[in-house]
Amino acid sequence: MWLEPSYWVFAFLTAMMLGGCGIMIFTRRLVLAGFGLFMVLFALAGYYAMLEAAFLAVSQVIVYVGGILVLLFFGIMLTQRRHNRPPSGGTNRILPAFALTSGFLAGMIYFIQTTDWDQLPYVSTVQNTPDMTNTAHIGVNLLTGYLLPFEIASVLLLIALIGATFIARNSSKVPS
Repeated sequence: MWLEPSYWVFAFLTAMMLGGCGIMIFTRRLVLAGFGLFMVLFALAGYYAMLEAAFLAVSQVIVYVGGILVLLFFGIMLTQRRHNRPPSGGTNRILPAFALTSGFLAGMIYFIQTTDWDQLPYVSTVQNTPDMTNTAHIGVNLLTGYLLPFEIASVLLLIALIGATFIARNSSKVPS
């Protein structure tokens, strides 16, 4: 048991994850906490690779380590430190934003409930053959039967990115 390479890889990944968690918890520096998060996410990708889930391991590295963490670092670098300032803004925009969001959500729920998803021409079931790899199965299912949830998730991420950019841009215009 002690001589197997997989044991040492698992021990290394666990130590890396615990070290990254410790850095995130006990540091007061935001950039250092970001690097701790990098260690945790990368170790998690290593766990996925050990479980032979290649698609999840690569997705973890591309999406979280490569994408989300870079956005987090840009957010840290773009924000300015403000001392002893009360939060600005009022409540005059809450009611229109709530009404608009509620109307949009009600419309989306109505269309999702009334649409017959099995009769749509672009949603077809492709036969998964036994000789396909795990990644090929995931790709076929994502682009056929699960296309709509995949697109909804991508639009949601785009909205979050636009909102984060808007918030960062407006907060940088506030004079110190």
